[in-house]
Amino acid sequence: MRCLLVLSVVVAAVTSGQAQDDEVLAPVPRDWRKIDKWEGTFRDRWVYWRKGPFTVDYGEFTVYGHVLLDEVVRTETLPEDGNVGGWVGSTRWEGRMAARGLMSGHYESWGESGLSEVTDRVGSGSEETEAYLTVSGHAGKCSVGLDGPSFPSVRTSYYPASRRSLRQEDRYATHQVWGLGHLLTGETQRALEVHPGGGPEPDGNILYSHALLPKVGTVLSGRVRSERQRQGPTGAYEECTREYTWRFWPVQEQDLEVIVDIPGYSVWLPEGSLDYPNRPGDTLQVKATLAPKPGKPPITRKAIEFIFEMAEVSQEPGVCMNWPPPGQPQPVIADDLRFTPELQPGSARMEPNTRQLVVKSQSGTDATAELHSYDFGGYGIVRVTARLEDYSEIPGHASWDSTLYDIPVPKRTGSLCADQWRNLGENGGGRLWDRDDSEIIGGHVHPGDGLSLYEEYRGFSVMRRHERTDPTVKTLFVSTTMANVGKGLDLFRRVSSIQTFRILYAEFVSRLVRVVNPNHASHHRVDQHGLWLVYRELPLNVRGWSRLGPPKNVVSVEFNVAEYGRRAEDADAGLNRSIAHEMCHALCVDHHGDGAVQRIVHPPGAKPEGFEAYVTCPQSEHSGVEDCIMRYFCANYVDRAAGEDDSQLEDYGPSQGVGGRLCLTPIGTGINAPPNGKCGEAANGRGRCAKILWVSDE
Repeated sequence: MRCLLVLSVVVAAVTSGQAQDDEVLAPVPRDWRKIDKWEGTFRDRWVYWRKGPFTVDYGEFTVYGHVLLDEVVRTETLPEDGNVGGWVGSTRWEGRMAARGLMSGHYESWGESGLSEVTDRVGSGSEETEAYLTVSGHAGKCSVGLDGPSFPSVRTSYYPASRRSLRQEDRYATHQVWGLGHLLTGETQRALEVHPGGGPEPDGNILYSHALLPKVGTVLSGRVRSERQRQGPTGAYEECTREYTWRFWPVQEQDLEVIVDIPGYSVWLPEGSLDYPNRPGDTLQVKATLAPKPGKPPITRKAIEFIFEMAEVSQEPGVCMNWPPPGQPQPVIADDLRFTPELQPGSARMEPNTRQLVVKSQSGTDATAELHSYDFGGYGIVRVTARLEDYSEIPGHASWDSTLYDIPVPKRTGSLCADQWRNLGENGGGRLWDRDDSEIIGGHVHPGDGLSLYEEYRGFSVMRRHERTDPTVKTLFVSTTMANVGKGLDLFRRVSSIQTFRILYAEFVSRLVRVVNPNHASHHRVDQHGLWLVYRELPLNVRGWSRLGPPKNVVSVEFNVAEYGRRAEDADAGLNRSIAHEMCHALCVDHHGDGAVQRIVHPPGAKPEGFEAYVTCPQSEHSGVEDCIMRYFCANYVDRAAGEDDSQLEDYGPSQGVGGRLCLTPIGTGINAPPNGKCGEAANGRGRCAKILWVSDE
């Protein structure tokens, strides 16, 4: 793997006015041309998601590590703008790579085919590479560019600011790129190569960013991000995000290093507060220590202060997926992880308009800050920097990894989810990606539950208690004001193998909205709906009713108030079965057939005036597996000829009654078993109820 890094640094102006300004803001003026050794970090993250007519693909790729730029060889003045520069050889990159995703199917609408590759790679290593260092004559600015690995290929180029606008739209796609960092001026842009047909070239993302040189300190940092969305001609859709972050500093303090220790880092999970969303739910202590490098003499220089920074941080709505719901007061603090100054154990201040907490060092060698968590799915990057007496700066690295300067919090690898949760066997053992929604139970023909891995990790408010749900089984949320529904929900859980949570009315916004994941920003797939169970006035002898699912189609699951609502104390068994039965309807499971009717009959031996009875027929609601909960069991007679001649009626005979499972086959069992079963196998396309359950609204 090759990685070319381009770093352009600007010469500080030497006018008297500039010198006076430097004396105020930086006691030791910097002559950037004399710096011939640089080190730093970079991260390249690429994520794509494509949904076509027949398949959904997802992939992610991350490269991050430590770079040492050494042995600068000076060159002649460069053309065009008078810059002077140097070729940097013997550049060493040490880092990690993680790639995972699924590519399959056939995208005929985009002219793509033959995609059948599965990737899941994790690796690490080091490599001698090359990098180019320039020293610019434009005082006060620097430019940083990164040309990443060849998966996919990305090139770096520079254009005048007027050549392309920040945002470009055409009939195929929208492209956007921006920079973020306390050094950036926002002068970012994207240059596009265009197909003859007018669409953007998928590869060849050209990114660059200008930044101001720091007036205090010696660290250059920033971020460039590119987003692409494409809508295909037949509804196919693609999202692609590419992001670079970097940080470089002079190799000048060879005898010192800053070691960052975070107790409990490997097992820490972010938490918010359901009761008090503007208060942190948990804290993480971050300690920085200035120390001599191994084999170097004791410290003779001191740190005046340490800077604790959230270089990147999430801003998810609410504190979890469904709390507080839209319409209720939202948290005032936008950042999900924050070095909150007023909650620090010692004196500290925030640099204006930044996420940098500055802590004075009493000892000159160490300082501690507390990182506060305001969200159950918060994530970010922690950086720590020691500022010495001459205002030079030394970035801190993790105590467990001397090449890790950008510390992901919580501990995570190529994901927004903490490794502590994601790598557990019951959560997929690390094989699932953040946007994954592929739960398949018992051969379900409709995989997933509409909730991405990240959303299940961030979790939900369930009766005002936080729950991270299991991403390997389907999840369903139910709300109701009905009494005595506990046993019915238990029966549904048992027959469906779906983890089912009863939540409060407000925890899925309202009975009309019913969305259980309204607070979304990252890796959202679909607005997923829950089920609303309610008593209603229903026709006589109709115990319950529901439209066929998935849940977004079901306004309410209804139960006859006359049958259950007024005497629930002696109708538990019937209500329990009815709850499980109607909830399966709400997940798109139909009856085993149609045809049972209630009518006046005159079977042999009956009174002349006849009487009212249920009459069924082969492949009706009464057919199929006898103990399936979706099978009817109320018939009195079977009419094999499906005619009006009551002399052909047969007694239906004894039936098992209330079912205790969902069937996997249409073949009749028990009273319906071949060769002479009363109603035989289920109708064409019916039965196999356990495989039909459709939870996802996607």
